[in-house]
Amino acid sequence: MQWLMFAIVMWTAACGGKPSHDCTAIAQGVDNLTAQTTANAPDPAMQAGMPELSGKLKGVLIKRCADDKWSSEDVRCFTSVRDRADMQVCVGQLSEDRRRTLVTEVRAALMDQGVRDLVAGARRFLEEVGLAAALVQQAETARAESDRIAKEADRAKASFDAAVTAARDASEKVDKLARSAEELDKRLGAVTDALMAAQNDADRAAAAAQLAQLKQEAAALRARIDAAAAEANAQQAAAAAAAAGSAAP
Repeated sequence: MQWLMFAIVMWTAACGGKPSHDCTAIAQGVDNLTAQTTANAPDPAMQAGMPELSGKLKGVLIKRCADDKWSSEDVRCFTSVRDRADMQVCVGQLSEDRRRTLVTEVRAALMDQGVRDLVAGARRFLEEVGLAAALVQQAETARAESDRIAKEADRAKASFDAAVTAARDASEKVDKLARSAEELDKRLGAVTDALMAAQNDADRAAAAAQLAQLKQEAAALRARIDAAAAEANAQQAAAAAAAAGSAAP
């Protein structure tokens, strides 16, 4: 019994009371994967972007390791990663909850920030355009009141109808663009997953090409949303002016 207590004390002193593994060691496995992927990447643009992707992947893996308290075996697996196949093996041996959280955070980290901002901005703007509905309701009330004003009735009705139609069209246009942005977000997620799961250079090149195409589409969609925002703002102002004009005695 004295021998056993002595062994426990000596082991505790040697470990210094610290965990038996270091999550930051996982960075070595990411470096190995980055070097292997960069060497085989056919696209110079993909090679240039690898350091940034590597840094994001390290951050997510180390954080999830620490927060989810990965086992020493898991840490050793990720630290010894040499290529994508090794990485997939390590991810596969995590529990379902840990694996799902890791994949979700990796996808979010690797997704293009500009596209995420585009989707969020489109959704916020769609909520703001909802104010146009209130303006239309106000204009409807003003229209009923304008029936009492015989001299201005025809002009007020024409101006009102045009303003309401334009405001409704602008709102529907922004709604359609917002749905397009959400669809683009889903497609980008799928391409990101394909890039992570690519097994050979051909698959990686195809996924990289699709990602580049989606970024071009995102830029075009961003320009269309900006134009629609300006148009909707103008139509809201016109609808407010029509409502005020219709309500004037």
